[in-house]
Amino acid sequence: MNCKLRQCCCGCSLQTGTKIIVIFSLIVLIGVIIQISLIISTHGKNSKYEKEIRNFYLCIGRIIGSVVSVLTIFAALFAAWKNRLQQLILPWLVLLFLSIFTEFFFSLYSGIEAVQASRFDVGIIHITIACIGAALGFYFWLVAFNYYQELKAKDEMEQHQPYEKIAVQSYC
Repeated sequence: MNCKLRQCCCGCSLQTGTKIIVIFSLIVLIGVIIQISLIISTHGKNSKYEKEIRNFYLCIGRIIGSVVSVLTIFAALFAAWKNRLQQLILPWLVLLFLSIFTEFFFSLYSGIEAVQASRFDVGIIHITIACIGAALGFYFWLVAFNYYQELKAKDEMEQHQPYEKIAVQSYC
């Protein structure tokens, strides 16, 4: 199966599409960090309930993961802005793929669990959001991956070009 894209859905280049997707990812991640920080500040570590303490540590883990994600987002944004250094996009692509995969199965699991608990409306909403989110996330990943492939091909062409010039000059 070959899913080669030449442009983003809005008609812009893969570079511009990747920039938009990376900036959108950064905005969403900042929102997640703010949400987690609010949860931590309201529940804190000094809770009497074991569930709240466990949630506190889960939130700390999510903050650490979010910081790593922000670093990969900045690296990908730098590569897209400079239109080179494709290796800086790769860590973000891997994290994006893992995030899409994890969120899809978590939402799907939550939806199935809700349906089994006879909350059909909530379950169907979770399952629908999982499917739409996974499709949209996969498309975003596909745009960025094709841009990565484009940069990689461009880099390979630039590496072979000096050798071709030397070969032509020595032949003449």
